[in-house]
Amino acid sequence: MTQESTYLPITCSSHDMLLDIATRRVVCAIVYTDESGAERHLHDRIADVYTLKGAEYLRLAGNTVIRLDRLVSVGGIPVTRAAR
Repeated sequence: MTQESTYLPITCSSHDMLLDIATRRVVCAIVYTDESGAERHLHDRIADVYTLKGAEYLRLAGNTVIRLDRLVSVGGIPVTRAAR
């Protein structure tokens, strides 16, 4: 098991966008980086956006779980990190 890096929050506008897409229950393109840094592409529906142990995640309908700071884009819209 690898040590998870420190969570870097996403902006409120990106978080709101994810909640909007989840509420509308649409299937969309999701681009993210996996733990090795490789970029992954998939199409799925966001089933849940939640917080666990100080980090935020989304769970897709297919049960894939992605930490929000690993998201590159959702539905073609870039996900941005909050300023420190």
